[in-house]
Amino acid sequence: MIEPYRCNEDLVDDQIRWILAALRDEPIIGEVAAIAARVQAARMAEVVFPMLALEARFGLSESEMRVLWLLLAHELDPDARALLRERSTEQTGDVTFDVIRNFVYGPRARARTWRELGPEGKLRSLALIERTDGAGEAPEQRQTFKLARRVLALAYGEL
Repeated sequence: MIEPYRCNEDLVDDQIRWILAALRDEPIIGEVAAIAARVQAARMAEVVFPMLALEARFGLSESEMRVLWLLLAHELDPDARALLRERSTEQTGDVTFDVIRNFVYGPRARARTWRELGPEGKLRSLALIERTDGAGEAPEQRQTFKLARRVLALAYGEL
């Protein structure tokens, strides 16, 4: 039987571990591989976690959630920041559209990428992620993003 998550911190830690393993191109095994099953077990047990409540409330897709977890890892983990900088073709400390696209959606342009990451997508229109580059007309691949402060607060367990 799969053990459900019991506390928000364990869920956040495992999601960051998943991001780190994927950034390092390591196999997703052990506890990290069981994240989806543990999340489902928590839902069945009606345990509410802030980030999962956000997902349900706004009907976010798996890939939209992966964007949020990626930006959270960037915010909280220095190894994630270093690994994300290595993947960037731009000289920036923040995560670029291009890095998010490649990591979450794959290297090819897809309509789904634009629907979810574009200005009219839920992540931006609901202010779950924010641009940090300050250049209104920057090419898409060079735009940079961060997690909105209210989403960061949810990850810390604030409802």
